[in-house]
Amino acid sequence: MKFLKQISQLLLPRDRWLLLWLFLASMLIAVIEVLGVASIMPFLALVASPEAALDVPLLARLYRLGGFESSYSFIVAVGFLVVLVLAISNGVSALSYAWMLRFTSWLNHDLSARLFSRYLHRPYADLIKQNSNTLVVNVLSEAQTAVSYVLLPALQALTRGILAAGIIGFLCALDARLAAVLTVVLGGSYGVVHL
Repeated sequence: MKFLKQISQLLLPRDRWLLLWLFLASMLIAVIEVLGVASIMPFLALVASPEAALDVPLLARLYRLGGFESSYSFIVAVGFLVVLVLAISNGVSALSYAWMLRFTSWLNHDLSARLFSRYLHRPYADLIKQNSNTLVVNVLSEAQTAVSYVLLPALQALTRGILAAGIIGFLCALDARLAAVLTVVLGGSYGVVHL
């Protein structure tokens, strides 16, 4: 909680609004990514057993609406649809990441400019007592460190956390036992490797 309060103190109201929009975009991206993951499962079931596909109401309806004459043409069409969904999902993720980098780059510039402005508004006697190199390091390096090594990783962790929660929620809706095992195994592996 202290971390969020410190970040909030660094940001102006407009920055907080942009950060809120970035958070909402992260939630939208998580939904789109879950749809991308969800689109693979019916396709794999269709490839594994083309005849059983007509037992799934959604696939049976698509088969009838598309007017397909063979299961092979239906599998190819569904494959193209899955690739399209995954391409859109990856494109939206790339745009979101670019937006995140643009926001943090802009914030780095804004923080540096505000810090420099505060230095310039100090009394001249205080400025001549300090080494000018210290001023440059404080203005450029400190703002960049705060943004690049604190805020950007926090935003990335938040985005990945929302995505992981969405995928785990989707897996729980399909099969709770399988979701629990996958969460423990994959989450434990991630924890061992990265922490």
